Amino acid sequence: MSTIRATFALIRFAPGWYALNAFLQILRSGFPLIPALVVREVFDRLSGSPGLTTGLWLLFALLIGAVLARVTALFASVAVDGRTSSMTNGLLVRNALDRIFRRPGAQTLPNTTGGTVNRITADSQAVADMLIANMVVIGSAVQAIVALAIMASIDLTMTVIVALPMFAAGALITFTSTQIKRYHAQSRTAAGEVSSLLRELFRAVQAIQLANAVDRVTDRVRDVSETRRARSLRSRMFSQVFLGSVWSSTSGLGAGLVLLLAASRIDRGTLTVGDVVLFVSYLGWITEFTALFSQSLAAYKQASVSLERLDEVVQGDAGMPAVVASAQILPGPGTPRPRQPESELDRLESLRVDGLAYRHPSSGRGVSGVDLEVRRGELVVVTGSVGSGKTTLLRALLGLLPTDEGTIRWNGRTVDDPATGFVPPRCAYTPQVPHLVTGTVEENIRAGSDASDEELRQAIHRAVLDRDLDVMPDGLQTRVGPRGTTLSGGQVQRVAAAQMMIRQPDLLVFDDISSALDVNTERELWRRIKADPEATCLAVSHRETALAMADRVIVLRDGVVVAQGSYDELRETVAELRHNTADDSVDGRTETDGHLDGEVVSR
Repeated sequence: MSTIRATFALIRFAPGWYALNAFLQILRSGFPLIPALVVREVFDRLSGSPGLTTGLWLLFALLIGAVLARVTALFASVAVDGRTSSMTNGLLVRNALDRIFRRPGAQTLPNTTGGTVNRITADSQAVADMLIANMVVIGSAVQAIVALAIMASIDLTMTVIVALPMFAAGALITFTSTQIKRYHAQSRTAAGEVSSLLRELFRAVQAIQLANAVDRVTDRVRDVSETRRARSLRSRMFSQVFLGSVWSSTSGLGAGLVLLLAASRIDRGTLTVGDVVLFVSYLGWITEFTALFSQSLAAYKQASVSLERLDEVVQGDAGMPAVVASAQILPGPGTPRPRQPESELDRLESLRVDGLAYRHPSSGRGVSGVDLEVRRGELVVVTGSVGSGKTTLLRALLGLLPTDEGTIRWNGRTVDDPATGFVPPRCAYTPQVPHLVTGTVEENIRAGSDASDEELRQAIHRAVLDRDLDVMPDGLQTRVGPRGTTLSGGQVQRVAAAQMMIRQPDLLVFDDISSALDVNTERELWRRIKADPEATCLAVSHRETALAMADRVIVLRDGVVVAQGSYDELRETVAELRHNTADDSVDGRTETDGHLDGEVVSR
């Protein structure tokens, strides 16, 4: 999508704000022309009849009024600038995220996490800045046209002579716009590399310390930072220092030409002192327009780079045009947000999968020809050795990976888009490593839900989290660190389980949710889930407790279902089940400080 089309597409979704912005920019640029006209008249009157007359006092009052009007317009335009800039940035950020979230959830992003965040935030802001720069140029252009018209009415020849150098400088800057774009692209790429590296390092602090690699990591940070500094400096030197020097030189040249040409014209009486003052004053505003125009051109080129980088983030067939075209105005503070439409699926009676297949493009591994059924009120456990395709099966079933083949039916009805159908209140899913956010335990469990306090209590009970909350320093208001680092591994899993249960979904999907729990806690978790006759659960687990309590066990081997049945029926005939023991805990360690015994600590 071209930058010019993107610009008009963004403006089209909030035309009133952009029209108001352009109007205020014209006002703030138009008022400065009035003082020069007033000063011209003052000089001409003082030259003809020295002394302060009533007319001169009125001119002074008009001068003060013009200044106050300009200040008022300036404050108003700055306020509207901030509104339109944040609105445009918000549009791009939200819609880029929307496109990303519509991708199959288990597919990796085309860029690193840090690089993606850098593109969505910094590049969206660059596009917003370009739009504001365009609004400023509109006002400055009107100002320059009016100024040139007034100057030409006084002396056309002198107007042409003093304006030519400035327009020549503008042409020079225009021809260098490609270089501006190239330097800015290199600068943004370097900035993204720094962000990506720092994010990865913050997530691997312990590994770096254990490997005694602090010095090597520091050297690497210094190298990428130096590259960023050099590229950023080159971009700024070219787009700011070069532009500034050209315009300052051009402005000085124009002022010199005015004084040189004015001398002979004043002698001949064709030009007054007031006219010279007006020419010098207006010359500054015309110079400012040409400078702003070139800066806007540079911002336009930089925005082109930013749009290309955003396009790489969203990818897909629609790409960036869909991000811009789907832009919607964000509701203001306190505005009720529309509720998300619920899934059209009926209450679950049975979920059936036939011939499901997905192969990872990078390795060729995955699942193929999987048939399974989960009926209402059942606990069905998928098991198998490491790499057998258990997690891939769940992700393909839920639409987190695009299936290659197969049919998914909910109550006999084909689900064409499981990614949008298998969401609360019909389905809730917790991955192998649950993701918590910085906040309180209650905020993580609710995750935006407006469930009642009683529903919250029931979810906590079913997730076997009640005893832990009793010993936490602030109970439900206990702060959870980034990614749940202040909680044990088992607590993180059970907070994630409570987060699912508070939504009361028809289908609970767990991917090894009890891997960090001791046998007693795990048994109690499954017991409380099965105590609800309406609870339907599809889980991945290799643990004896889960397998023994399952209504049906499905065994995967190399991505293919090799056995289905009860645990008692399969444990003697299926190799994957022969080595399980009744005390199949993770590693036998116990956790103290009031937590459930045997729970593995994952810090």
